[in-house]
Amino acid sequence: MIGEKGTALKVAIFGGAIIFSFAAFFLIDKKKKKCTKLTLHQPVWVHGKEPLDIIKIARDRFSNGIGIEICQNDIKDFDCQVGGHMAINGRPGVKRLGTSYIMKPVIKDSRGSREVGFYEAVYGGAFNAAFCTLKDFIPLYYGVYCPPDNSYDFLVLSDVTRLYSCPCAMDVKMGTQSFEPDAPPEKRARELIKYPEQKKLGFRITGLRVYNIKQKQHIVVDKAHLPSGNILANLGKGFYDGERLRIPVLKEILAKIKTVLDWFLLQNSLWFVSSSLLLTYEGDPSCPVKTDLKIIDFAHIRNGDSKDTGFILGLQNLIERLETLIENEVYYCSILSSDSTFI
Repeated sequence: MIGEKGTALKVAIFGGAIIFSFAAFFLIDKKKKKCTKLTLHQPVWVHGKEPLDIIKIARDRFSNGIGIEICQNDIKDFDCQVGGHMAINGRPGVKRLGTSYIMKPVIKDSRGSREVGFYEAVYGGAFNAAFCTLKDFIPLYYGVYCPPDNSYDFLVLSDVTRLYSCPCAMDVKMGTQSFEPDAPPEKRARELIKYPEQKKLGFRITGLRVYNIKQKQHIVVDKAHLPSGNILANLGKGFYDGERLRIPVLKEILAKIKTVLDWFLLQNSLWFVSSSLLLTYEGDPSCPVKTDLKIIDFAHIRNGDSKDTGFILGLQNLIERLETLIENEVYYCSILSSDSTFI
């Protein structure tokens, strides 16, 4: 085991004109390329400085890196979207670019630059090896695309559904709260009333897309049709194909969630406020089992000085409930078989 100290991490995560700066100390097993210890010091707040033009850097990354000429005919609405980010109030929804990428609109305030800054920090090498495992669980990032009309910037990310012939997806919002630590009392009260289950469990399902082999079509379920108090049945809906629960799929995803939990138990520098787990898998039962897990949505990510206990609680409860589904497959199949969603 080799100790490497004093690696400076300058993380471009912004709120207005605030630049966050970190110092990290970690131990790495170079042979296995695994982070075995991670302790990041509290951030240094730099006020009164001109913020780095993170959007320009991200635009340059896209222009210099992706190597394709964009035709507007290649940009379509993303038909596999679940859990939000729909077109609203003049803001475009998520788009598909060609066959390999998606375009997510960048919010036009500090939330947008914060999310872009997070991706730039990870893919620009600012986190270095201390965050090596995390990089496996966020989408591939290619920069920011600005269309000719300059109407909206778009994050360009890998389309995680591109490798599936019949993609299924579930969006799980993580953490015990959906508001930032410095949110005003009225917003805190609104959010807690809206999502009481999330404070207790540390997660909630915001949407899912599942393939039904009987109906031979996808079923899309939004949060309005995922009533609180039925968390196990709601989870089951995302993995029930009309005849059975996809147990091999569940087991693979469960293993991936446990790996993410291991990472969160090590890091104590970032709080992933209002981020989600995007769980995807191959819906065609005649195809080999194929699954993926990505952490997405970083507009509210914050510097922290302790472990992200809300996210950790959510992961632990999600693991426990997925294990319950697997262990009680017959029982939950009988419940789901009578659900009007699948009849």
